[in-house]
Amino acid sequence: MAECLKYVIDPEVGINIVDLGLVYDIQLDLPRVSLVLSMTTPACPLSGHISNHARAVLERVRGIEDVDIDIIWNPPWSPMMIETDVRERMFGRRFRR
Repeated sequence: MAECLKYVIDPEVGINIVDLGLVYDIQLDLPRVSLVLSMTTPACPLSGHISNHARAVLERVRGIEDVDIDIIWNPPWSPMMIETDVRERMFGRRFRR
């Protein structure tokens, strides 16, 4: 399920929401899927765009009829949540775990 969410790109940084670490949880109970995600900042002007795109991508998956998206702020997102290889490409090695 997370693999299809890699098509959802955060337009401000040009990286998908999975690699950015914005997807906190996915629960599949057909025909429903529940997605818990965050944004890079609570003031993200594109949060509606990102969540609508995630909903559209998930609705294309066979068997899914209902998508519930919950945007949360705790725990807060940080650059350390970005996949390691992506983070190193973005920032260099200074953000190693």
